[in-house]
Amino acid sequence: MPLIDDDETLQAFIEESKEHLDGIESDLLAIEEGGANIDSDLVNKVFRAVHSLKGGAGFLGLDKVKELAHNSENLMNLIRNEELVPTPAIISTMLDATDLLGSMIDSAATSNDVDISQNIEALQNAVSSNLDEEEKPSLESIVSLGTEIYPDLFEVSQFELNNTIKGGNNLFILEYDLIADIEQQDKTPMGVIKELQQTGQLLDSKIDITRVGDLESDLAEMQIPFFALFATIMEVDLLTGFLGIDASKIHPVDAESGAPDAPVETETPAEPAAQEVQAVDEPSPAEEERLEPAAPEATSLPQEPASASAPARLFSCA
Repeated sequence: MPLIDDDETLQAFIEESKEHLDGIESDLLAIEEGGANIDSDLVNKVFRAVHSLKGGAGFLGLDKVKELAHNSENLMNLIRNEELVPTPAIISTMLDATDLLGSMIDSAATSNDVDISQNIEALQNAVSSNLDEEEKPSLESIVSLGTEIYPDLFEVSQFELNNTIKGGNNLFILEYDLIADIEQQDKTPMGVIKELQQTGQLLDSKIDITRVGDLESDLAEMQIPFFALFATIMEVDLLTGFLGIDASKIHPVDAESGAPDAPVETETPAEPAAQEVQAVDEPSPAEEERLEPAAPEATSLPQEPASASAPARLFSCA
């Protein structure tokens, strides 16, 4: 069963996925025919198709669809970067993967029960066989990514991180609340995912259902956190306006170490230094007597006759 039991969202994903997969077989065969003469538009079309499947499947908890689409994406990325020639064997591997993706989409509710191990192995072998020896360990090296509060949200291979930052991308973990940031803003989850995919690269996404609460929870305080691992050339200040979320929910990540970047520290103004008081020698008794001011001479003030109506206090408090 998918993690998100929302018929409307699931149906929207299924329909959109079928559109992406429609014609993908003929596109792959055309790529094979071109060989080393890469048709960038055609390759990008296939890459975007499997990339879109991965993003939506991650949100819905369709883990097997996400994993198969993710490994297909890695292989297409090598072709897109002209690091791999699309031989008949390579295209055959991709055709097998996209055929299985299509059948899993048709039965999305039971897709997590499908055995995809052979397809995953074939895709990974195709990628590994075309890497330099020093690059191959990066496929097995897994990096855990998170925020200071949620330290282990995503696990990504070092190979994928290396490819992500090649184009000068910045890596972020975006934190949405499905209630406040999406539903109450008249947005849809699939619309947000599509927005991210059009703005940059959505590497992974997940929902933290442990924070949803129970029947005794205060509805006003209920949250449904949705996290997205996102790469883009944009900086934080641009993302806040473009995505419509607060800067505190955009967490920069160091792609090389996997650690969250330290928050920007604001300098606390230094307290003003205490004013130095020069020490003054105490005067001698003789000087005290000489410096002591003379007492004023007493003067007699004319007294006004007592009046019964005179106030008994000096200040009137009206």
